[in-house]
Amino acid sequence: IDRMLTHLENVLDQLISQPEQLVGGLSLLSIAEGQRVVTDFNQTAQTYDMSLPVHVQSVLQAQVEINTVLEEQIAALVCQVLRVDSVGMTDNLFERGLNSIRVIALHKLLTTAHPVSLDIHEIFSNPTVRQLAQLIGSRFDRQPLMTIAQTEEIDF
Repeated sequence: IDRMLTHLENVLDQLISQPEQLVGGLSLLSIAEGQRVVTDFNQTAQTYDMSLPVHVQSVLQAQVEINTVLEEQIAALVCQVLRVDSVGMTDNLFERGLNSIRVIALHKLLTTAHPVSLDIHEIFSNPTVRQLAQLIGSRFDRQPLMTIAQTEEIDF
């Protein structure tokens, strides 16, 4: 709640200092928190095979097959939030258009579809479909799924 209040304060400060600013141009994050998201949560450095051109490597990476049903389900939810047709399992979602507002929407969809404990900051720390699938999948063993009450049998 404290972080949300800080975000609200940031928005209100911006509205006071720049009343002509459009709502879409306002930032929820303070400068320090924004820097933390950019540097700490987005460790996206990659090593490239110098025998292939970088654009070929990008195409090959985008064609990584979906390995699990969970990855497929998460990819569908990500596509819904990003409003795109497809997303690679190892694509950095923040490079594909995920932002702090869309993270909230994705979090809601993920926790509704998969009843496990998932904090919003964990989406920032696991910025690919594959990483999110591994994280959520690892929690299935530790948390019970929803139980369905047994009903009496009815002959038809």
